[in-house]
Amino acid sequence: MMKTFFRKQFNDKLTFLLAAATILCAASCRKHDVTVDSTKYQSVKFTITITGIDKTKNDPFIYIVFDGADAKGSDTRWKVNGVTKKNEPGVGLGELDFLGDTHTYVLESLVPMTGIEALVTCEEDNEGVPPYKMSFKAEIGGKVITDDQNVSISVDHPYDHDYAYGN
Repeated sequence: MMKTFFRKQFNDKLTFLLAAATILCAASCRKHDVTVDSTKYQSVKFTITITGIDKTKNDPFIYIVFDGADAKGSDTRWKVNGVTKKNEPGVGLGELDFLGDTHTYVLESLVPMTGIEALVTCEEDNEGVPPYKMSFKAEIGGKVITDDQNVSISVDHPYDHDYAYGN
């Protein structure tokens, strides 16, 4: 009961925690600097799919944050599944976003960006349950830079990456 309460609070305040997560993850996650021309502002597209979560057995922890800078410093930078996220300079997703009917999220930049970061953490807390699958694709300037497909997530095999594109 208490765990469910904290997860709902976490998901409700995920946007507020974007700035803190970026700072904390830079210090604690495996950092992957990807070679992208940092002198240019470029289009950005991320696709993340999570499938195979059994709500009655799995206990996933999913924390995904996307952020980047644009030349004008605007607060509206992202479109998620075709919907513009007004006044949200970053986008966050949690496990509750993947337990409903939507299992794939496509995030696209509305403006060319640089200093792009993607924090993707997927874990499973219950032992002995079938793993769920996660796919993550990053396209920067129209080129596929990261393409991790059908990664099995289990207690022994989490996915915890902090990607930096064009920093």
